[in-house]
Amino acid sequence: PGHSFGGGKDGIAEAAGVKKDVERLHALVEEHDAVFLLTDTRESRWLPTVMALATNTPLINAALGLDSWLVMRHGPHSSALYAANNNSLDCQRLG
Repeated sequence: PGHSFGGGKDGIAEAAGVKKDVERLHALVEEHDAVFLLTDTRESRWLPTVMALATNTPLINAALGLDSWLVMRHGPHSSALYAANNNSLDCQRLG
């Protein structure tokens, strides 16, 4: 999700594989009390974050950069709970 995938004769099989992967991810989010993400791009975090919000599952997101980091909590009863370390932006809000 978030990226185009092939068409043609292999496109149907690829679409089925993507659907299966998304269903598996959704099942994992539903089965657990919390989700922890450590991925390298925003694009790779959006779908698990949306799924966690849809299932009311708390999600902790850790994003690492070359010279910065960010930890953010999404989910029930949280509004922008985060901690960050960045040379151009230094922000903390916990609690």
